[in-house]
Amino acid sequence: MLADAHWFILAHSEVIRASALQVYHSALAFTPHKTALYKTYSKNVKSCVRVLQGVGAQWQQNLSTLIGHSGRVHSVAFSPDGLWLVSASDDGALCLWDAMSGAHAAALEHHSESVYSVAFSPDGLWLVSGSSDHTVCLWDAMSGIHIVTLHGHSDTVSSVAFSPDGLQLASGSYDHTISLWDTMSHTHIATLQGHSNVVYLVTFSPDGLWLASGSEDCTVCLWEAMSGLHIAALQNHSLAVCLVAFSSNGLWLASGSEDSTVCLWDAKSGAHITTLQGHSDAVTSIAFSPNGLWLASGSGDCTLCLWDAMLGVHIATLHGHSGVVTSVAFSPDGLQLASGSDDHSLCLWDAVRATLRREHQTNIDTDKSD
Repeated sequence: MLADAHWFILAHSEVIRASALQVYHSALAFTPHKTALYKTYSKNVKSCVRVLQGVGAQWQQNLSTLIGHSGRVHSVAFSPDGLWLVSASDDGALCLWDAMSGAHAAALEHHSESVYSVAFSPDGLWLVSGSSDHTVCLWDAMSGIHIVTLHGHSDTVSSVAFSPDGLQLASGSYDHTISLWDTMSHTHIATLQGHSNVVYLVTFSPDGLWLASGSEDCTVCLWEAMSGLHIAALQNHSLAVCLVAFSSNGLWLASGSEDSTVCLWDAKSGAHITTLQGHSDAVTSIAFSPNGLWLASGSGDCTLCLWDAMLGVHIATLHGHSGVVTSVAFSPDGLQLASGSDDHSLCLWDAVRATLRREHQTNIDTDKSD
């Protein structure tokens, strides 16, 4: 009943906010009919409203779809406290959303072209964005005010990332380089050169010691974050590496490629661990859950896949977008998963129900074998 109440609030927050006293005669009617909450309360409510068709039996994994952009959504990110969601789009704007209700909070506009990447600072006070206008912008996350524009790249800025202490900022570009910036002084620190083609994504390790990047040259590069020293080039993909992500404990590194696979690597040694196969098109987004147990990937096949990161096992395939899934992000508590797509929408998913469904199925299979 408590779980039902939780999803009831997430699904019907706008209705509850608008008219809480009418909730029994409005939201309850649109609650899945086989849930404990509906079966308990619907028989006690004499309402003229009855939904005869279109309501599912149980809660859906897709909690809500957020509409607000007029172009392809390239990147999504949760604030560290999980209360806010930010998205970046081809329409040149960043949108801030209430992560619980899905309500649109603000549109941040300063870039003159498409915004390809966005990230919150570790303390949640700042936002950074990278654009095809060749610039990086810093924003006040609370007020949405533009702080400064950083110039240094000669082509599209495809990826931006804060270091764990928030003192450094990394940006990757189509100009084949990675730039390091001082967040406080807004000055350029270093330019990292090692890729022979477009740099699609950069990310810091959780301890801030390492930087990983993925490129059109089919490699993953590891760098020493402080010195900018190139450590290693990891090769296993047959096509462009569009994505890289560290697990929360810093032990694992995941990379997604246009060859439709996800590779898992030992982040310390660079050794290849396993290749995850399940998508039928290019992998366009990846993210580890906060506890490092799960990995989510989005693809050109319009689906999201959830994986057991430790075992390399496929858990679930989530359907809901009608276009390429360009970005995925877990909420800080790992309960929700956000995805952005070139269908101009964002989706919020119940990550726990998907993983529990897999565990339940595994138990059933075990019982059958016994």
